[in-house]
Amino acid sequence: MEGKNTNSRFQNSGKNANQGRFSKTQSNGKKKVNYKGGYTKKVDSTFALCILGFILGILPLITKCKSYNTGLETFDWFSGAKSSIDVFLYYKQFFFASFLFIMIAAVIYSLYKGELSFEFHPIFVPLWVYAGFSLLSTLASKYSSFGFSGIFEQFENVFCLIGYVAVVFFVYFYIKTDKDIHILINVLAVGALVIGVIGMFQGFKLDFFRTGLGKSLIASSDVPAENLTFTFELGRTYVTLYNPNYVGVYCILLIPLFAVMVAFAKNYKERLLYIADVLTLLISMFAAQFKAGIVSLGVVALISIVLLRKALLKKWFIVLPAILVAVGMFVTVDNVNDHVYSTSIQRAFKVEKYPQAALSDIKLGDKSLDFTYNDVKYTVSVEVLSTSEDGSAITYGNFAATKEDGTTMNLIVGEDCVTRFEDPALANISMYNSGSFYWIMTIDGHNWNFVQREDGLKYYNYYGKETKIEKAESAIFDGYEGFASNRGYIWGKTIPLLKKNFFLGSGADTFIIEFPQHDYVDAYNSGYYDQLISKPHCWYLQAGVQTGVISLLAIIVFYIMYFGQSVILYSKKVYDSYMAKVGVAIFLGTIGYMIAGLTNDSSITVAPVFWTVIGMGVAINIMVSKEVKNRKNAEV
Repeated sequence: MEGKNTNSRFQNSGKNANQGRFSKTQSNGKKKVNYKGGYTKKVDSTFALCILGFILGILPLITKCKSYNTGLETFDWFSGAKSSIDVFLYYKQFFFASFLFIMIAAVIYSLYKGELSFEFHPIFVPLWVYAGFSLLSTLASKYSSFGFSGIFEQFENVFCLIGYVAVVFFVYFYIKTDKDIHILINVLAVGALVIGVIGMFQGFKLDFFRTGLGKSLIASSDVPAENLTFTFELGRTYVTLYNPNYVGVYCILLIPLFAVMVAFAKNYKERLLYIADVLTLLISMFAAQFKAGIVSLGVVALISIVLLRKALLKKWFIVLPAILVAVGMFVTVDNVNDHVYSTSIQRAFKVEKYPQAALSDIKLGDKSLDFTYNDVKYTVSVEVLSTSEDGSAITYGNFAATKEDGTTMNLIVGEDCVTRFEDPALANISMYNSGSFYWIMTIDGHNWNFVQREDGLKYYNYYGKETKIEKAESAIFDGYEGFASNRGYIWGKTIPLLKKNFFLGSGADTFIIEFPQHDYVDAYNSGYYDQLISKPHCWYLQAGVQTGVISLLAIIVFYIMYFGQSVILYSKKVYDSYMAKVGVAIFLGTIGYMIAGLTNDSSITVAPVFWTVIGMGVAINIMVSKEVKNRKNAEV
């Protein structure tokens, strides 16, 4: 700590002063005593505040079109298009990954100049483990190039993952005073207000980015404004964070933080700013239809009551109206959007077992396929009459089918040239020669296209590519694939991947490659026929697969240590210092984020803010712990 704040907060009196870990700062202000004893030069935090302020207030707002090469066109489960357009992710990754090297260079320079000293704390160990396994997993990956460059619909490369750890240390090294914390909290508040206002207007169907000016700001030389289209329906919030889910994650991180800061604001201007943050972010979260936010807020509210019971009772005249306003805003936004949010929330928390799909499996052979329908296996083959030299034209003849017991199935060819089963149990199944190079099997109204090749039968998929069909292992969510807005299917197929990725994961940004994309039958039955699974919709599964289960455990251990430290500090703490007030606010915000991580991925749109905020929380906890210890020593 520096200046008067250092002396007033940490200085012991009388003979005990020399026994503590903090000694008197020299009057010229050029040197101070480090925590271990011995003098070190005063650290100028201005540069660090600029970097951290950019991450907190500006980085989430960066929105610009970028045409890039996906590098995925060679995979048979991906579109044949070589290029794609990104609006929200690419440049955020670029800037944050660049900050990693800037932060490292700044720390090395400050250490060289003797301006920094590092005091070991056990909480840093799991962070080093996470960073180390993130790098090792990426280096060892078969697809390490994506881990270093970032990938389609994700752009959270290994430099970002290491950067998350680096920013925690960067905050710890440079942010030492109330003033530093105060500046960062208010920069975050201003940035959050901009996002909240944009989101609020989007929730009321006034989307700035759909206007001519908004489009022109997003557009680039690669993508003109007139070519921009919008995926999400009018009235649903996405702001500058790519996806409504990430809007919800951002809001659930900051709503508790600023709700607490309303009570602890230094003046009425700040209180108005924090109130505006809470209100606009609440509207944005509701308009994003972020169901997990309700659960997260409920848990955070219970913990808040325990930690802040005295402060809440004193500020009841603020707390009670705030609760009523929050409920009123939800009802208003819900009514404006035809009750879509309340209906969506009810549906999300409804746990129903799916009836078993009639079609449960398709297996491709050399010249035939097996399909399982209502638990009975059948085999279908088709005669190949001729094939052109380049394989672009194939003439098919008659179909043949047998039951699993070897019984020949009677087939009927109609006037429409469609072949049907005589068996009533297969009335919803038919085959047809398309006149192209593939033939079609229609099962319960859905077309499955196949092409005969010398090396076997191939599935002609949604993207017009010849590929295989494989049934992937599933776990826990069998029959509950629709759980949590159809996340059950993705989680059920992802959990088995943890076994092969226990020590080293598949590498940063490689989930889309590691996921069993060839499991077309189960994907179709779960509503994902025409959707590519590019993320697991769970931060913990994402980390477990990409950087390994050990790295996942490191994240969990880190947060458990931070959680336990915070509970011990703030459950009995009298909030008489600004550090302690901000510390408990940050703690409550991170709880919301960690809960939201159960149903949402880590994303470059929000994760840098979270890691910077929790870095502030860790640094504050360390300083508050020393303050408490120093006071106890003074009382001896």
